Amino acid sequence: MNINKIRQTVMGERGLASSNKYQISFNLEKELSDSIQKRGLVNPSSTDPIRFEGNDNRVNNSGLILSYLADEVNIPGFSVASGEHKGYRPGINIRYAHTRNFNECTIAFLLDMNHTPLKFLRGWSDYMFGFDKKYGKAEADTKYSVMPFYDSYTCNIIIDKIEPDSRDNARRFANSSRDTHRTISRTTLVNAYPYLINDVTVNNGPNQPIRFQATFYYEYSILDTLTLGVGSSTDKPETEYDDRISS
Repeated sequence: MNINKIRQTVMGERGLASSNKYQISFNLEKELSDSIQKRGLVNPSSTDPIRFEGNDNRVNNSGLILSYLADEVNIPGFSVASGEHKGYRPGINIRYAHTRNFNECTIAFLLDMNHTPLKFLRGWSDYMFGFDKKYGKAEADTKYSVMPFYDSYTCNIIIDKIEPDSRDNARRFANSSRDTHRTISRTTLVNAYPYLINDVTVNNGPNQPIRFQATFYYEYSILDTLTLGVGSSTDKPETEYDDRISS
């Protein structure tokens, strides 16, 4: 047996997938995006972060920065709930599937000097639970929380798993990493919003990067895939980015 043939059979011509090549983006509604930008963030609703690499006028794009600072992303799986049907013969039961339950999505962010992820997530929650004195009695200094509509504070989160494109023409004419990498699987979390933001811990010990986690609810996920090495270098999965904000 040839070891090279075994390797190609198990790992394929291009080897195993890389765990550190991915990108995320938040496709926010315009009103939510405008509210978050009041905290000093520039266009937090990024569309296809890898597209902006090598483009100098996009280096301050907060959506691109959020993708860079996403230190760990869990691409959610799912579980299947089942029931049991007792057959007419004793001892023969059938477990049938009836519901698919999607797991929660957890993203761990590193905190930059501008505290971009913290501002982004806090701005998102403030939009959801904003307090306004005009809905209470001024003399009593009461405040009421007015919830926006569901479609206003939810958005699609897109997680791209990208892999290097080893084709000769992709590397020969590459201007940026977008030309040398391709999205192989794109997971879209539909109507997501953050429901748990972990504590940001600081201490007087040795200096180290600050890392915190955020957990998101969503309705369901969509997985689009593309085969590496098939088609042109501009091929994309079926689900396109919703370029409502930056267009």
